[in-house]
Amino acid sequence: CRDMLGLRADGKWSAYESGLFCPRQNGKGVCIEARELFSLFMLKTRRVIHSAHLFDTSREAFERLLVIVEGSDWLRKRVARVNKAHGRDGLTLTTAAGGGQLKYKARTLHGARGFSAEDIILDEAYALLIRHMSAISPVLATLPNPSIGYFSSPPDDKTGPMPEDSFLPSLRKR
Repeated sequence: CRDMLGLRADGKWSAYESGLFCPRQNGKGVCIEARELFSLFMLKTRRVIHSAHLFDTSREAFERLLVIVEGSDWLRKRVARVNKAHGRDGLTLTTAAGGGQLKYKARTLHGARGFSAEDIILDEAYALLIRHMSAISPVLATLPNPSIGYFSSPPDDKTGPMPEDSFLPSLRKR
């Protein structure tokens, strides 16, 4: 978890891509929360996008992060707005805290188009398709300090097999 928060001497992410793959109920969500909070509150990232394969998964992650934020005076004082509208889940920091945004999205082929985000969190990456990455990649191409975090539990009997056009085999080769 800590290694994916690494920075170079110039303050930029030490790795463009990082990932965490572990069995269910082994702390993956806590690592995602740490990454998002670090990126938003400490690095003052302008926009972080959290994307999951299903809306309910994305919404659940948002609700867990809100519990952390609402339970901390330091974090709560730096949040200007929380949006709980269906499909628009997220929060915006105060101007004094950097004004950054954290948005939660269900993964679709066009879900990331039009968003400029320096940090993209891809939860349940086992369901990530090559087509999804084709939609996301242009978002990152023009940014000075982009980062992608892949997080997943392995496919199992509950989730089913990894899709044939899965992105993970190419990620693993790299």
